[in-house]
Amino acid sequence: MKIRISNRIFLYFILMMVGSGGFFFILFIPKPTGFYAFIALAAVAGFGVAANIWDSKRNNRELACPTGSDCNAVVNSHYSKFLGVHLEYWGMGYFGILIPTYVTLMFAPALFSSSMIWGVVVFSLLAGLFSLYLLFVQGILLRKWCIWCLLAAAMSLTVCVLSVVSIEAAPEFILRGLPILIFVQYLGYTFGVGGATAAVFLFANYLDDAQIDEKELSSLKGVLEMGWVGLILVLVSQFLLLIGFSLLGQIPAFIMQIIALLIAGISTAVMMVILSPFLVYVPFAQKGEKVVDSKKNNTSSSFNSLRAPIVICGAVIISSWYMALVASSFLSLSLTALVSTYVMILLLITSSFLYLTRPKK
Repeated sequence: MKIRISNRIFLYFILMMVGSGGFFFILFIPKPTGFYAFIALAAVAGFGVAANIWDSKRNNRELACPTGSDCNAVVNSHYSKFLGVHLEYWGMGYFGILIPTYVTLMFAPALFSSSMIWGVVVFSLLAGLFSLYLLFVQGILLRKWCIWCLLAAAMSLTVCVLSVVSIEAAPEFILRGLPILIFVQYLGYTFGVGGATAAVFLFANYLDDAQIDEKELSSLKGVLEMGWVGLILVLVSQFLLLIGFSLLGQIPAFIMQIIALLIAGISTAVMMVILSPFLVYVPFAQKGEKVVDSKKNNTSSSFNSLRAPIVICGAVIISSWYMALVASSFLSLSLTALVSTYVMILLLITSSFLYLTRPKK
């Protein structure tokens, strides 16, 4: 059995990195230009998602959705139209308008009056609220999730939040809610660090019989999904804190936290989207030991090479979450020192995980 990964999955990760990578613009480019650059990149990613759904439908090709969800059922449901027009057309139109709008605001802001800027903000706010409605449709009405739709919603909500906080009154308003932001941040770390730690212990426990079955895989996905909740809570709180305290962008510990969080998010996506579907086939038995599951026993040799990437990806997830959690305790260290510490922790945990999960003679 050969391992096949759709090229569309790589497109998914490219769009995700394009959309989230704009965060660094607000660290190094003055407000509001940095916000406009972030919004433009998020709009590019959102347009790419909508265009991919449109292209898949036009060519009668199923959306690649290896997480186990039914993307095609979502994008072809009776909720996939608004005012008689397919949502992918709305998405391409909306994000297609945002891209030139915010690029123009970056380089020629004088072309926009204050009322025009407020109009764009209201436009983005309405689109963000509509994205929340679509999330409600997926989670409550359809009870099915589409990773492409989730990414599009994430980009829309990112644009919505950025548009609102780019206005002049945003910092003062954020500072008033400082205790709430700190609570949200620690709640996010509880979900993120807790989910990653629980996944490691569950994985170790499930390997008692040298294999991962479908039920155990579902449990692992469940705790890893806690990491998504935590990641959103922490990144949103960090972003709002940066708006209220612009000097945070100059603190190495804060930058290290953002880097570690983004790596944790990308690694979790790689684990859940690319690697987890094959986890039930990967052999973790001792050399010469037969695996109980006959299906896995017949295909184990084909998936043997995935053992190390799975273990390494898990090590990266938990290392990144713990680094993000403790980085704020080392305010005196430079960014170089923090990155070096992170790399050493990553190498130590990865080596330990590989050693503990190695096939024994």
